[in-house]
Amino acid sequence: MTINLIDIRKYEKNVLFNGVCKARQDYSVRFSKQKSEKNVKLSLASEYSLNQIMTRIYPNMTLPLDIKHDKSGCPIFSDKTVSEFKNKYDINPYFSLSHSGDYACSVISDYQVGIDIEKMEKRDGEKISNFAHRFFCREETEWINSDVVRFYMVWCAKEAFLKASGLAGKLAMSGFRVEIVEESKINSGKEINLKYDYQADDNQSGLYVGKILLDKSDEGYMMAVCSLQNSSDIIDCEIFV
Repeated sequence: MTINLIDIRKYEKNVLFNGVCKARQDYSVRFSKQKSEKNVKLSLASEYSLNQIMTRIYPNMTLPLDIKHDKSGCPIFSDKTVSEFKNKYDINPYFSLSHSGDYACSVISDYQVGIDIEKMEKRDGEKISNFAHRFFCREETEWINSDVVRFYMVWCAKEAFLKASGLAGKLAMSGFRVEIVEESKINSGKEINLKYDYQADDNQSGLYVGKILLDKSDEGYMMAVCSLQNSSDIIDCEIFV
């Protein structure tokens, strides 16, 4: 698993656009509809960061990568890109994108994977409690206890799971539970392991694990990644910042 995190303040919009879109008309139309310059840069930057990963670990891939969106709006590799991965590297990788504030990130893995980054907003205890009761399980709400950092840990972990499992838009956040395994590391600045409690009819229960990534926590950001359970993949994740 490889993660790339980039600061959009270091990039001009035209650099990101040229690095991702080239001459693709669908992208030109898509981004022309967005009024916010920053939102355009964030959307471009998440895909740009994925292309940067390619230059490091899959240098023979044709860039920019050809990405499309499925019926639910989730980004996926096009059939053309999937075929190229198979022919050149004999793999069928998965990826996920996210952005918030001034940062965009991407992850690529041999397993189903999801990533989420959020800029932590200052909220009072009552608002945090209301949000938690609305979206989370009882055990999670009690663990958060109106703490903003804990709230965003759970939120990011859940978003990452929904992306990895392909259940975004199909499963409510309260439909599964996330457990922060190593509470003692919360203030350490180190990665924190996660477990997911998800009961499903297709034997998917217990197959997902994750990590809270604290690389930008000092700047007020929370990030989490989730993957199909494979200890070597989640433990050996490489992060470029």
